[in-house]
Amino acid sequence: MQCYRGENWYGFLPQGAGKTAAINALVEKCGIAISDIVSFGDDRNDIDMLKMCGTGVAVANAVREVLEIADEVTASNDEDGVALWLEKNVLA
Repeated sequence: MQCYRGENWYGFLPQGAGKTAAINALVEKCGIAISDIVSFGDDRNDIDMLKMCGTGVAVANAVREVLEIADEVTASNDEDGVALWLEKNVLA
């Protein structure tokens, strides 16, 4: 069992489950290079995921630790930051 705490909640997952495990499975199954994957995050439980992917993007309202390790910062969740980043960098 792995446990982590969010801003106002606790999360519990079976050992070996989680965001990084899902990304590793995707990389293996689809043959995608990890350097080609973009991840988005806002809380401490996203740090490993943001570090492992080619581009780690924090939303502006992320916790300090996430903002510090992110490759890029986009607008906040309330301002549709993920959608704005995708429109600018993928759909343009």
